[in-house]
Amino acid sequence: MEAIRNQVRKGTNPLRVVNDQRGRPTYTPHLADATVRLALRAHDDGDARGIIHYADEPECTWFDFAQAIVGDQATVSPVPSDAFPRPAIRPAYSVLSTERYERITGLKPESWEEGLREYLQLRA
Repeated sequence: MEAIRNQVRKGTNPLRVVNDQRGRPTYTPHLADATVRLALRAHDDGDARGIIHYADEPECTWFDFAQAIVGDQATVSPVPSDAFPRPAIRPAYSVLSTERYERITGLKPESWEEGLREYLQLRA
C-alpha cells in the first residue's frame, strides 16, 4: 500500500499495476482481532488450534486495490504480470480460504475497503 502511495507522491501517473493476480488485502488490526478471537477460543475449543487462515473480504486484483488506494489522485493502468518480470513466479490466484475461521468463530471476515479507509484516515 505504501509503495503505491509513494509512487503517487513522486508524481508517477499513470501507475501501472498488475490486473491478473487476485488476493485478499488484509488490514493488520483486522488480522490482530481475528488472531485474538482464535486464541481465546483455543483454550476451550480444540478445533480452534492449528492452521487457520484469515483474510479480509472481498477478493480483488492488485489493480483494484491500487485504484482504491489512489482514488482520484492518479490514474491506474492495468497491465499483465509479465510486464513486471520477477525472479519468482507469482500465482495468479492467491486467495486464502477463511472457511475454517468462519466456522470456528461464526463471523465473516471484515472488509479490506473499510480497513483501507481507516488506514488512510490515520495516515492523513
